[in-house]
Formats: sequence, C-alpha cells, structure tokens
Amino acid sequence: MKRKPPYYELDHETRRFAELMALYAERFAAVQQNDQSQQDILEVVHTVCERLGLDTGTDDEPEATGEVVLFPKFRVIKTEEPTQSE
Repeated sequence: MKRKPPYYELDHETRRFAELMALYAERFAAVQQNDQSQQDILEVVHTVCERLGLDTGTDDEPEATGEVVLFPKFRVIKTEEPTQSE
C-alpha cells in the first residue's frame, strides 16, 4: 500500500528546523548560475518538503523589492613606512 505524503510526523521544534533548512536550500538554489542545477536542487527540496509535510512559505512571499545604492568613489593611498636603521 502506498501512503500519500506526509510520510513522517515531526514535533513542532523539529518541523521548524526542517522548514528553515528547506528555506535555506531554496535560497541556495536561487543563486545558482546554471538553471539545471537550480531546478535539480528545487526538485529535491520540494520532494523532501512534500514527504515531511513542510511548508516553506516561499510561494506566498512577495518578491523582495529594493533599490541600488551607489557608493561614492574612493581611493586607497598606500604609504611606505620608513625603515629604521640602527
């Protein structure tokens, strides 16, 4: 007999840690340069979440908005320390 997910019962604290790990894994996947790598990671994350009955909440979160902040140009001045000779 094949059971439907979730396959495991987690206590509240373990569930929260597992949800955080899934969220971190999704964020890790998002920074992959290779689209196939990103999809592979997300597939594993979503499969694990389904089996554990987890909800990472990333589907409900709006895309973060931000602004680019330009820093003024700066320069580095390297001075040579005078050597002391005795």
